[in-house]
Amino acid sequence: MASNIIIYDGDCFLCNNFIQRIIKNDNNLFKIIDQRSDSYIKYKNKFFLSSTFETIYFLKDNMCFYEKSDAIIQILLKCNSKYRFIGIVVQLFPKQVRDFLYIKVSKNRFIFGKKKTCSIPNSNILTRTI
Repeated sequence: MASNIIIYDGDCFLCNNFIQRIIKNDNNLFKIIDQRSDSYIKYKNKFFLSSTFETIYFLKDNMCFYEKSDAIIQILLKCNSKYRFIGIVVQLFPKQVRDFLYIKVSKNRFIFGKKKTCSIPNSNILTRTI
């Protein structure tokens, strides 16, 4: 298994956009899994993950498992300086506030758009997909 894995909703415009930005700024640290893929089932069963597609998960160094705003922060902290700075700032807010906002956005994420077509992943995305 890869050591830093992001598990995300591949049908969500926000999630896909986030993954694209992270991959451009992560120094090749992350592998990715779409929650609608067969690979997800292995992680879902092992870590008792939800099937609602309303959260992002992050498995850090094969040891620590994060979800919701904590996952976003941990991912950002591993990226280049601009994203790391954003992670530090977001981390200053109380977890209850961060997760409340995360859940609100997550439940209404398709307001921002839904993937209507299958995007053709570039080679960088393909090499990172589990």
